[in-house]
Amino acid sequence: MISSMTEELQTYLDSLARNERYRVVRCLKASAAETTEVVYVDENATLTGPFIRKRFPLEGPGIEAYERLQQAQASGWQPAHLPRVYEVFPTDNERIVLMEYVEGQTLAQVVDQAGPSLTLAERYFPALCEGVTELHEGTGAPLVHRDLKPSNIIIGPRGLTIIDFGITRLYKPDAIQDTEHFGTRSYAPPEQYGFGQTNERSDVYALGILLYYLLRGQEPAQFLVSNRFEGDGLPPAVQQVLAKATAFDPAQRYGSARELKAAASQALAASAQPAAGGVYDVAGGSHAFAKGVQASAEEVPPSSGKKVRRPWCLRNLVVLACWLIFAAACWQLIFAPEGEWVEIPLWYRVGIYGAGFLLGLTGICYGLLDRQALGSFIPPLRRQTKQAGRKAALTIAALGFGIFFLLIFLSALGVIPYSIPSYSS
Repeated sequence: MISSMTEELQTYLDSLARNERYRVVRCLKASAAETTEVVYVDENATLTGPFIRKRFPLEGPGIEAYERLQQAQASGWQPAHLPRVYEVFPTDNERIVLMEYVEGQTLAQVVDQAGPSLTLAERYFPALCEGVTELHEGTGAPLVHRDLKPSNIIIGPRGLTIIDFGITRLYKPDAIQDTEHFGTRSYAPPEQYGFGQTNERSDVYALGILLYYLLRGQEPAQFLVSNRFEGDGLPPAVQQVLAKATAFDPAQRYGSARELKAAASQALAASAQPAAGGVYDVAGGSHAFAKGVQASAEEVPPSSGKKVRRPWCLRNLVVLACWLIFAAACWQLIFAPEGEWVEIPLWYRVGIYGAGFLLGLTGICYGLLDRQALGSFIPPLRRQTKQAGRKAALTIAALGFGIFFLLIFLSALGVIPYSIPSYSS
């Protein structure tokens, strides 16, 4: 008995000593539930790393999955798509996890840069399903991730890796529902929010949403999921896979990530080489085909029964008309001034209304455009995701209005001896 207590005390003291060796170089996430840091380990005045250190409160969820992964890996298991967990131990006021630092980009960054496509889905979705299968089958009882999303998937030199198991839970056959409801809403299935207990099919639901993300560059609207993705312009085989993977009733979904991988791989391969001899224009949101070149906006297969959105749709015409009105007004103020504006130097008028006001309005108008419709007229816009489009619009608008208000501020301070003339009588 005394010997056992001595061993426990020594283990505890050793864990405190190990934790003191870590040198934090960056904090990635900090919350009441978890702190994630990039650390190096000080070994006899020599730093090794980097590693990921996660710190959890002594009480509460978050560590069971890491313990099971560490134990399985220590026994010789080597998953291809999960990070290595080196240590899991307690200190005086928290629990520590030391694990592999996975280099690379998130799936969100990869999709944002490359653009959504069938090719991207064929490249990464099978590996994603394999990683989830490892999580479900590699440690005995299934570990349900419950927070599969683009930011928790890393693409790097070692391939695809699933990270962040802070809300991963062990499936318990006798439980009625989860005691805690977590997860990112767009990717979490109904049972994760109080409709039952999460299990492997809950991660299958999230995988279905991720497949849609690889094809479209965004999460599907809830009504689209409820309507089994009808009317979205997806290839029929892919639509059927998505509909089954994201069914409201878990019993109607694929039974495992392994089963979903097989169905999705077959559907993606069939959609990439349809009998008509072309490829589905998935990212563009239509059934248009391309035979070596981009399909015209006027070309719609008779079987689709739908028209592809014209590049000059009403929305784009209205936005363009508004921009032209503002551009004409700015041109007048810059190059054909009247009244007090005649005395203002040209460079100031160009800065205020050209580089400032008009550029800011250009960003707003770009954000309002239906860029997917314009994609058939301007191909780069078809490859741009909605997230990238919004980011570009905000950047342009911020730059323009930043210049505009900076010049006005400098004028108010007297740094620039000019200001916008007053039109009050």
